[in-house]
Amino acid sequence: MSILSACSTYRAPRRRLPCAWLLLALAAFAALPTFADSPDIASDATRDATPYPRDMQLLRLTDAAGKPLAALTLGDLEALPGREVVGPIPDSGLGSSHWYGVSLRTLLAKYHLPLPESLHAYALNDYDAIIPASDLTRYDPIVAYRRDGHYLPVDAYGPLIVMYPYDSYPELYTRTYYNRTVWQLDELRLR
Repeated sequence: MSILSACSTYRAPRRRLPCAWLLLALAAFAALPTFADSPDIASDATRDATPYPRDMQLLRLTDAAGKPLAALTLGDLEALPGREVVGPIPDSGLGSSHWYGVSLRTLLAKYHLPLPESLHAYALNDYDAIIPASDLTRYDPIVAYRRDGHYLPVDAYGPLIVMYPYDSYPELYTRTYYNRTVWQLDELRLR
């Protein structure tokens, strides 16, 4: 078994193997020129390159006890209907961007999961936030995997981020929703 396959398939009960972090960080470092903010720097060919293996598990859906319900790769997410939202990454100092990904409601429907009371979103760095069901019905945030046409390496808030449609709903510009914008997302636990 290669190191890559061992790191991408093994999951500790809640903590990840350090090698998984290392692989994502190395992949992000190698892809840095691809993800420059200037469109003049990245060619169309490099823009579509992913900073991690396409078949690497990026997102786990789990039940309230942490039991796996689904494990998704980038290919799985891209196979679902996607949509775009516009808004900034809170507290980053960066302006608004165009984010593309899968609606949280679409993701739940794909796996025949009922709308939970809330989703507990966990990040690679162990940050977590609770997203109430009312956010899904009112704002329909997405699990974004592209920002301004580029895939998201770990050092640029990726590989996934829960993104709210900030520019469509001015009331989202509050600390409450900033805290629910979880970058480096790797698990959604239904509660």
